[in-house]
Amino acid sequence: MWVYRLKGTAAELDPLIPDLLDRGARGLE
Repeated sequence: MWVYRLKGTAAELDPLIPDLLDRGARGLE
């Protein structure tokens, strides 16, 4: 899935990005 690839790339660029994405996803649930 491209989402996991995106988060993987973001993790390499900036550890804060995937963390924010996770929080955003949880907020939408």
